[in-house]
Amino acid sequence: MLASACLPFLFPAVEIDGVPYWDGGYSGNPAIAPLIVSTTADDLLLITINPLERKETPRTARAIIDRATEISFNSTFWLEMTAIAAFTKWHSDGVIDPSGFRKNFFHRIEADDK
Repeated sequence: MLASACLPFLFPAVEIDGVPYWDGGYSGNPAIAPLIVSTTADDLLLITINPLERKETPRTARAIIDRATEISFNSTFWLEMTAIAAFTKWHSDGVIDPSGFRKNFFHRIEADDK
């Protein structure tokens, strides 16, 4: 929880047992595969806080940095979701062995600027 509040460029890393941590958005935000492996739930609710797109092009240095951070934080999440979708399709098409595979349903609530 402490590290999740430490965004690079804004706050120093939090040290826990001598190891520095920053927000994990740059490496996996959040990691979905461990979640679907460790749960028996078929339906998972995802609440996204970074927009996938913006209506306006960022014009100031701060706005550009903010948008780059949003894109960076989203990229690992959407890459993982794309991989999960591919495995689901391969399963449906009979390309991969269905044993040990469980189909999950993802439901997304998107945060807005309001």
